[in-house]
Amino acid sequence: MKKLLQSSFRKAGLLTVTGSLGVGLLLPAETIRAQSDSVPAAAYGKEKMKAAGGEGSASQAVKNANSPELQTQVKITKDQVIARLRELFPALNKAEVVRAELGTTADSFPPEPGPIWSIQWEVKDGNSSSGFSSRVDASSGDILSLSIPGGRYSESGEPYYPGKITEQEAAEKAVAFIKKAVPSLQTSELVAADEEIYRYQQPLFGPVLYSFTYHKKVNGIQTDNESIAVQVNGNGEILSFHNNFTPDSFYPSAKPAITKEQAAGKYKEDADVDLRYTLLRKTGGKEEWILAYSPIGAYRDLDAQTGQYIQQEPSYGGAHIDYTAIPEELRTFKPLAGGKLSALEAAALVEALGVIKEEKKLMQKTEIDQWQGQKREVWSLGWGNEQSGGMGLITAVVDAKTGQILEVSNGRFLFDSNYTMPRTISNDQARDKALKLFGAVVPRAQDWKLIDRKNIAPDTEGNDKNKPFTFTFQKFYRNIPVGNQTTTITLAGDGSFYSMESSYESIDEEVLNKLKPASISREEAVVKLNQATGVELGYSVIGGYYTNSYYVPKEAKLVYRQTYAKNGDRDYVLDASTGKLRAQAVFEKLPSKPSEAADLAGHWAEKELSTLVKHGVLIPDENGKLNPDASITYGEWLNMFVRGVNPMREYYRENTGADVLFADVKKDSPYYYAVNTLIDMKRLKADEQVLLGVDTPLLREYLAKILIQQLRYDKLAGLLNSSAAELEADDAAWVTHKSEAYLAMELGLMEKTDGKFRPRDRVSKAEAAVIFMRLVSIQGKLDQPVGY
Repeated sequence: MKKLLQSSFRKAGLLTVTGSLGVGLLLPAETIRAQSDSVPAAAYGKEKMKAAGGEGSASQAVKNANSPELQTQVKITKDQVIARLRELFPALNKAEVVRAELGTTADSFPPEPGPIWSIQWEVKDGNSSSGFSSRVDASSGDILSLSIPGGRYSESGEPYYPGKITEQEAAEKAVAFIKKAVPSLQTSELVAADEEIYRYQQPLFGPVLYSFTYHKKVNGIQTDNESIAVQVNGNGEILSFHNNFTPDSFYPSAKPAITKEQAAGKYKEDADVDLRYTLLRKTGGKEEWILAYSPIGAYRDLDAQTGQYIQQEPSYGGAHIDYTAIPEELRTFKPLAGGKLSALEAAALVEALGVIKEEKKLMQKTEIDQWQGQKREVWSLGWGNEQSGGMGLITAVVDAKTGQILEVSNGRFLFDSNYTMPRTISNDQARDKALKLFGAVVPRAQDWKLIDRKNIAPDTEGNDKNKPFTFTFQKFYRNIPVGNQTTTITLAGDGSFYSMESSYESIDEEVLNKLKPASISREEAVVKLNQATGVELGYSVIGGYYTNSYYVPKEAKLVYRQTYAKNGDRDYVLDASTGKLRAQAVFEKLPSKPSEAADLAGHWAEKELSTLVKHGVLIPDENGKLNPDASITYGEWLNMFVRGVNPMREYYRENTGADVLFADVKKDSPYYYAVNTLIDMKRLKADEQVLLGVDTPLLREYLAKILIQQLRYDKLAGLLNSSAAELEADDAAWVTHKSEAYLAMELGLMEKTDGKFRPRDRVSKAEAAVIFMRLVSIQGKLDQPVGY
């Protein structure tokens, strides 16, 4: 799977693919406006940047925005930008420009070189108004981002199923639009994104929206982590566009100085592994711990020109790792004996570290019962002053029961080039201070070891006397490192405490205790991993970010990298007990693309049933059959409705609800995710003491009631009770919910057969499909959306 999605997945424990795009961030409101409609001129607001990032960052931002070099790069004026955007997005002809600012490529701190026009738009509708923003490269004219809210400004209104254009026609429009919107794409080749990752199943409820993602090739090589995303509605209008491509000139020549065979030989020679407890993440937030060999050393990017490995800070996976134990005499932490700390007592523990200066006062104190996914009572604290307006707070998290300081985050940016931290002590002296501090604030310090950076990478920090000291500690269990369990302590140049960050997540040691021991040796693991990999040539974009210590410049390099031949993935480990390859981020295979069921040909409801199969609302069984004449349950109808709203919901399976929603709807219920969604939509209200009736066969009368509830016409049905009492049906006397049946027929959703409503008849899958598609077809004809 692609590295970008893996990174997001690892951080969130969950993969969610959506078709909507976020609106681009605006530059600060205090930015000096362009003084002319045709002459570019602007600067960042100094005071705003001071508040966001400190004095130094403000002056640096102004320097970037006003520099002669930046001004000479501007090739397109404000008027030209606005005219170009209105030509590409006709909906903008209804919008007014309320702000147009020229700044650098960083609309948010920190700034980088490169001029960007940021245009703020506003649309008025009577006494109300709404706004959105757009960003355009002032050098090339490339559109970087714009998102128009829904179809509100469309000339032809919201497009509901089936829409005016097909998905294929929308894709053609997207590609044609990209060529107009990104003129710098002259020699690059667009590559459609991997459908298994980016597939977006169009829901039947709501506006028809098509989402497309494209990558690009430069010199015949696909670039990493760059994409263009386009959203086209069913009318053929472009609603949103997001472009993070860098110019082709950013990439070096594709001609390597060393051969593929030479690279493969070096990888094989240097291959090594590290045994550790490893957390595997799966779709929907599911997790599994295993004892695994993780590849190190040889699995770094290899510079194709120099033949040297590229060290990408702040990774520690670059070479064999050495550790230093916490000396026993430094393990001085003593947990609170009984009771619970007050906010002031917790604050006093943090203040004793010396990080809180006199001008900072305790401004925030909140008691919460969860931290890092753990059920844990903690105090969340914040120190600042009234003059700062809440900016630059020093924050901390303290365990309320034990007194352990879990995190401390400083409000200043150590990486600011104008804010120096001169080193007055040596690296070894700082290391001793970090060991002592760690032993004083962390319980069971004997379970932790300091990662020795000297054997990981050159001491780049030691070469800069204005950078702070950073030390990372690794958690161990039975003398084996536990993945995702680290704490980093940062000290200022004089050795004073600056911050502490904890990246570890909740882990029950009983889980680790039950894991099988390693059955293969380190040497065998190296051989197995080498056999599973190949070498490929590619581009790697490194840098462009700040560590807690310094800025890593952004650059592109031609590299060789080892990948697994199976799918080009790189994030595999070797299960130490089974010897099998395991992916660290497990993206469960997407359901097969919907197709016709095997038993629909010639059926009286073939058209409706086929449509619901195509859109993922109905799913054939393992034999490819739908069994259209079988009756359905209430729960199965709820599944159908929610799949109409979000056909991918069951795949991603967000675990956001309670374990028990109703007495008959628990986590293992096939209807859990549908019911959970309907609770989120305020269509149902959870009650674990009540039976929802999901396994009850669905009767026609009850379906009529459900339809009216799903349309939110419950109160209207109540008002109609008297007038609908004389339901025009031969079997009206048997209809309990007369007004709901009346409304369902008046709206064209249900009908009589031979003059009878048949209230007690069971609803078949075919009949449900026909009624479902009638519900889809009346979208846009009602005063409110159906699926919201």
